[in-house]
Amino acid sequence: RIKYVGSLDDVILSVIYTRRGKKYRIISARCASKIERRLYHENKK
Repeated sequence: RIKYVGSLDDVILSVIYTRRGKKYRIISARCASKIERRLYHENKK
C-alpha cells in the first residue's frame, strides 16, 4: 500500500494504491484532510 498526497486543479487529493506487478490499483482517492493538507504544503517547500 502506497499513500500519495498530490494536487489536481488546486484540490489536494489523498490517494491510496497498491502495486501488482506493472499495474497500479487505486484503493481510495479522496480530498485530503486538514492534517494531510498541512503536511503537503510543508513538504512542498
